Amino acid sequence: MDQERNFKKVLTIALILLLAAPLVAARREDQPSGPPTRLAEEQFQGSLISWQPNLPFEQIRLVVSGNDGVVFEEDFEAGFPLVFELIDQQGKGLGDGQYRYELRATPLLGAGVRELIAMARESGDTTIVKELRESGVLPDPDALVLAGTFRILDGSLVDPGIPEETDRKGGGPGSRYLQGSSATPQDFVINDDLIVDGSACIGFDCVNGEVFSFDTIRLKENNLRIKADDTSVVPSFPANDWQLTFNESANGGASKFSVEDISGGRTPFTIEANARSHS
Repeated sequence: MDQERNFKKVLTIALILLLAAPLVAARREDQPSGPPTRLAEEQFQGSLISWQPNLPFEQIRLVVSGNDGVVFEEDFEAGFPLVFELIDQQGKGLGDGQYRYELRATPLLGAGVRELIAMARESGDTTIVKELRESGVLPDPDALVLAGTFRILDGSLVDPGIPEETDRKGGGPGSRYLQGSSATPQDFVINDDLIVDGSACIGFDCVNGEVFSFDTIRLKENNLRIKADDTSVVPSFPANDWQLTFNESANGGASKFSVEDISGGRTPFTIEANARSHS
């Protein structure tokens, strides 16, 4: 009985993949390899936030939350505009502060694929879903979720497109990098080990006479990133690039600390500002 069931399962998977092959090939031609496609592109207009989906979907759930928890959630069916006005579930305007949103999509699937997924859940066999995902019939899970932030100040939505001021405090060496400057910064190349008997400050806003207190290394400017750029070229060696990101750069963005998989286009770990101690 078990052999017959397994044979039917394998036959069903093969048939589904065979029928889906033209669609899979078309998807692979349209979408370059690399990080998964973003679920949608957001737009900020007045008191509205809208999203333009990049992938076909059956339904998308929008959840908006603030410091006090979820303030709004709604399901959007395919064909309806994805638009959020700055109001809560009771229709009241949202107060000033930082908010987070999450879009989570239910992919558009055929009846046969749904039957296979149900079969996998019943049997606990993960190979079915794995085969469907590797073939391209099922989208990458990361492509089905989109998270972001927005800020409300004085009752209005903060425009993330407004650039940050580039003037540097202290008027130190950072002035060489101001926008519009034609000066070329000079690099220092040290062909030996570097030992600093003291503390180090790195960034445009470091000043002469910096007070370090107990800081051994200090990063000081308005956009802080530490990137690990792996230059391995032999295919058998690991080569992903990683980055530690401190706060978002966009106006009204989130105050947070993230570990980013740059090569994979993913952010597997984030700590938001004001998170509970020991959270």
